[in-house]
Amino acid sequence: MRVFVTGGTGFVGQHLCASLLRDGAEVYVLSANPPPSSDMNENYHFVLGDICDEKTVEDLLNSVKPDQAYHLAAISAVPVSWQKPRATFDLNVWGTFNVLRACSRLAACPRVLNVSTGAVYAPSGELLTESSPLMPTNPYAASKAMAELVRFQFPDLPVITTRAFNHSGAGQTTAFVLPALAKQVADIESGAVPAVVSSGALDVERDFLHVADVIAAYRLLMDSGKPGEVYNVSSGEPRKLSGALTKLLAFAGVTAEIRVDSTRIRWEQVAKIAASSGKLRRHTGWKPAKSWDDLLRDLLQYWRQQGAASAPSRA
Repeated sequence: MRVFVTGGTGFVGQHLCASLLRDGAEVYVLSANPPPSSDMNENYHFVLGDICDEKTVEDLLNSVKPDQAYHLAAISAVPVSWQKPRATFDLNVWGTFNVLRACSRLAACPRVLNVSTGAVYAPSGELLTESSPLMPTNPYAASKAMAELVRFQFPDLPVITTRAFNHSGAGQTTAFVLPALAKQVADIESGAVPAVVSSGALDVERDFLHVADVIAAYRLLMDSGKPGEVYNVSSGEPRKLSGALTKLLAFAGVTAEIRVDSTRIRWEQVAKIAASSGKLRRHTGWKPAKSWDDLLRDLLQYWRQQGAASAPSRA
């Protein structure tokens, strides 16, 4: 099987490519950033390029002729989207148009998974479903809502759309909340820094999944999801960030002073977000295999390893 992946060198993309390669797929990656490691096998093919360059996208897809296409490339950090709104819309909307158009022009159209976000929904105290109203409140979410609509320009292309909620795991940067907390706790545990954790608002509740469960959902949807449909990828369980920090500190066996940094609190931040994944479960049989504790322990262990790797060696 030949699989095309945009954004394959990003956090989720790396995990997706590794999963595909383990199952023997021939993986072709288009990304503006080089692979972070050289341990991919002979079935991994990388092209350095920009999805906003329509010729690059079309030439590569014409060459690969994939059976499946996973479109993950995006500017996905909300603070970055505020800093670079034009680049966010260019990449997230026009990049999506280029990918879908090139796929639609192939003699045999591949199944396409277009990765959107749960941030497109309007704030609600209820469990969100795919029919809940949309009201994106930042450039990232707005660009993703627009990118979802691009599929209607290519009605014969089998596109499945995912709205993934918060997910994390090894390799995610500290631009995201759980890695930011886990790194600080790991550094405190190692004695590298004073016992102080800086954070944004910790009283908010978010719907988190382990990245491994998100990858499993994407792959199941690619195989058995219904083209033209939108699927939430979520746990359905809101988790308080304060509870995440409490668990991380307990796992590390340390205590710390908590300092709230007002610059990390976004004006559009809502108090509680959680979504139903009932449609995903019904159509694919998916269910999370990783627990909340698994996710936090994996993050803490990853940042322990990163700290150990960067520590100066002792004679």
